[in-house]
Amino acid sequence: MKAAIKTAFGQEMSLARDAYERDQLDEAFRLLERAHILGQRYFTTHFITHWWMLKVGIRKTDWREIRGQILRIIAVIPGYLFGWVPKGNTGGADVSALKPMPIPDDLATPLKGYNVWTDVLLRVLVWPVVALLVWFGMFAWSTYVRAGETRNIVSAFDGTCSPLVGFEGPEDLVWDREAGTVYAVGGDRRSFRSGGPGRAKIWSLPMASPDLAVPNDLAPAQPEIFRSFGMDLHIDEMGTRRLFVANRPSDGHTIEVFRVTASGDLLLERTLKHPLLRNPNDLVAIGPTEALVTLDKKADAATLGEIFEGARQLRTGKVLRINTETAEYVAEDLRMANGIRVQSWISIDAQINAHAETWLDRAQSEGISFVDSRFSDARKQRQMFLRREGILNGESDRLSMDARKNLRLTELTKAGEAEIQRSSREYKTLATGEDFKGTFERTLDLAQGRMAIIGNQKAFALVPWRPDLEQRRGRSLQFEMRARGIEWTMPGARRRGLSR
Repeated sequence: MKAAIKTAFGQEMSLARDAYERDQLDEAFRLLERAHILGQRYFTTHFITHWWMLKVGIRKTDWREIRGQILRIIAVIPGYLFGWVPKGNTGGADVSALKPMPIPDDLATPLKGYNVWTDVLLRVLVWPVVALLVWFGMFAWSTYVRAGETRNIVSAFDGTCSPLVGFEGPEDLVWDREAGTVYAVGGDRRSFRSGGPGRAKIWSLPMASPDLAVPNDLAPAQPEIFRSFGMDLHIDEMGTRRLFVANRPSDGHTIEVFRVTASGDLLLERTLKHPLLRNPNDLVAIGPTEALVTLDKKADAATLGEIFEGARQLRTGKVLRINTETAEYVAEDLRMANGIRVQSWISIDAQINAHAETWLDRAQSEGISFVDSRFSDARKQRQMFLRREGILNGESDRLSMDARKNLRLTELTKAGEAEIQRSSREYKTLATGEDFKGTFERTLDLAQGRMAIIGNQKAFALVPWRPDLEQRRGRSLQFEMRARGIEWTMPGARRRGLSR
């Protein structure tokens, strides 16, 4: 506020207050009208004049003035925000709140050079900048919070950690437990994101003595443009190991499938490519030539579109199922689709009314919260089903350990009966201390998880499936039930656990 206007406004308001105290209400209102002409372009002075006009109206019991001043007090806010006020308007309820009026000669000097449209133009320029700064501050704070900087992380690990050195910008890693090798993929991510030079590396590190080992770069010469993201390891029934790596070359994004040779080197076996494969982030291999891939955003990396999607937290993420022939979306409308892990081989819809322990039940027992409403809605429907069936009782929303055990046994019994009908063999359930010899025949997807059918000519057993069992498919195995779970062996090999 200019000094001349501030001085003139102060004088008029002082005279108006004195007249109000002397109960000269008409004179007080006239002086307030003059103060309104001077101060209406400024928020505080505009509000003060209408507040005192309201006080005069209340003392005079002038209901028209009271209503008019209440409305004008509310209008002070948009008037200030947009910068438009009727120049010279006296502010009383006896005149239109939008009508410009002549300025008295003795008030013209302090208001010299005042132009309403100059204030409007100033607001048009200033408020977008203010809104942008506010939005940027909120975005920066939300990013800070989502990054976990406000969380208090308490260590719950009692062991010791040893750093693995020699990796340049590692993006993802997988552990081949049987081979005792860790594979890591990474490189100069900033260069990858901007489409600049640089090529990803795939390191192998033997875990027998990780502190002494030096990572070995196995990335072959092909593909020529290699900008890696997520990675997964697949071991087929013959024991062949393949590394699936998400790649983002500029001419079309791909999934590179490398076969691990007998000597431990990598050989590019095939490239999975499809128009739907855009911005792959992480993946999980579900077959020798098939994978589930997360597509984190619609816009390309290092673009304004990507920044816009992240700022608005748009649900543009997807999960793509891709193989050598086709590709299809299996999940859409996801926010920041990054990591992926197969939690269940049974669809969410099929889990709702299943007489079995499902992933929804395990998630509830473990206190997992869902951001996506589809999962939370499915869990509510699941609880309603369990209550109708009398499996979930009382106020608790979690299954008891006995109820979960009974559901697992019910599903296994039903699956066993189906296999009896199919193969006319005895269903063998293992008690602690019992063993069973048979061949890994095939897998069976249940709500409680994927199971392996181990059988011989007379009987079969159902045991929890693990990826490292795949290379034993068709081979003779021996299983033994112990207190901590099922263990299996091959002739001349050490025992391995299968319990979940």
